[in-house]
Amino acid sequence: LDAPSAHDSVLRWHLDHTTDGVTGLVVAEGLAVATTPMCVFAIPIHTSSAVSVAGARVDIEPGWVSPTYGIKHPAPVISVTAPRAAHATFVTVVVPGRRAPIAVTLDPPLDEVRPTSVSVRWDDHVDRISWTEHGANVERVPC
Repeated sequence: LDAPSAHDSVLRWHLDHTTDGVTGLVVAEGLAVATTPMCVFAIPIHTSSAVSVAGARVDIEPGWVSPTYGIKHPAPVISVTAPRAAHATFVTVVVPGRRAPIAVTLDPPLDEVRPTSVSVRWDDHVDRISWTEHGANVERVPC
């Protein structure tokens, strides 16, 4: 996100009402991991990673979802806030299932230029996803 002046930037992932009360959040070692019954959201949060400003926060907020007119259910919202910045880049890796990655890194780091690849580290391998204006490539490398 690029703006002419500094302001708060917020990325929100609105979840289904069936995840209310069963969505968890763990923030450790520069990675926020939100788990739901169906998938995992892995959000790198240190300065040289996916949220490019100091003081970034990841929270689970209360929200609502309306599956049909006149009906609404409580539903959690994953909120990522980059405070008081003119430029912010957000990256989120959404993984089906309940397995969370160990680390998510960008290449090059955001403090250098905009990233062109993301590496997702697991116990036994690294998935590297790279992209250009011409397409994307996925590579799996054993550890």
